[in-house]
Amino acid sequence: MKYLFVSDLHLEADSPRSVAAFTALLRGEARSAAALYVLGDLFEAWVGDDDPDPLRDAVCREMAALAATGVPVFVMHGNRDFLLGPTFAARARMHLLAPAVVEAIEGTPTLLAHAIEKGAAERGPWPVRTYADRHGLRAALAELDPGGPVALEY
Repeated sequence: MKYLFVSDLHLEADSPRSVAAFTALLRGEARSAAALYVLGDLFEAWVGDDDPDPLRDAVCREMAALAATGVPVFVMHGNRDFLLGPTFAARARMHLLAPAVVEAIEGTPTLLAHAIEKGAAERGPWPVRTYADRHGLRAALAELDPGGPVALEY
């Protein structure tokens, strides 16, 4: 069984080759995978689930099309797209993962984490997340998102 893992794609309109490569993966090789795991920073930036950006919307549609074939899609927050929320997850038909999680991959416990989590113990939380917590941004965004709480775990 084949599992696909990608991270740090930083998709944005200024990188059309990266977007095209990821789209080709979703339409091709990923169709025969047991699962697709995106381990952080799918997008260069994510300002909120209600952002109507055409590129991010197109990527969400492609991910939903993959999920519709029966391939589960899992996405973990990165430091660039930590505001991905439940509305995005529903639109892309994918599952949001905790920032560090152990998944059973073919029966083997496997730690999945975005690179930013690796050094968190040594340096503390990422400054933008700390700012968001100190200034009530997490709570304010949670109130604005009718789909549920905003995930800013670290």
